[in-house]
Amino acid sequence: MAANQAFQLEETRGWKMGLRNLMRKENGKRFKTRRWWVQLLIWTLLIDGFLILFMVSVQNAPRMSGQLMTDLEMFTTALEVLFGISTMGIGLGVIIATQDEVIGEKNSGTAHYL
Repeated sequence: MAANQAFQLEETRGWKMGLRNLMRKENGKRFKTRRWWVQLLIWTLLIDGFLILFMVSVQNAPRMSGQLMTDLEMFTTALEVLFGISTMGIGLGVIIATQDEVIGEKNSGTAHYL
C-alpha cells in the first residue's frame, strides 16, 4: 500500500521542484479514468451535431427563397459557425468539468476557508 512505502526523494532544484509530482497527480485524476473519453465523445457529438443541424438548415433556406449559395460561401459559413460553437463549447465544457472539483472542495471543507 502507498501508506507503507518510504518517501521518495526529489532531487530537482528551483522552480521545477515538485512539478513532476503535481503533474502526475493531476493528470492521473483525469487520464486514468474513462471520464475524459466520455467527455470528449459527448462534446464532439454536440459540436458536430449543432454544425450539421445548422448546415442542413442553411443549405435548405436559400433553395426555398430562390437564392443559391456557392460552395465557398457555404464553407466560410460553416467555419464561422464551427468556431463560434466551439468557442462557446469550450467555456461550457470547462465549467462542467470543474464542477466536480468545486463540489469535492466543498465536501472536504477546503472551500469553507475561501
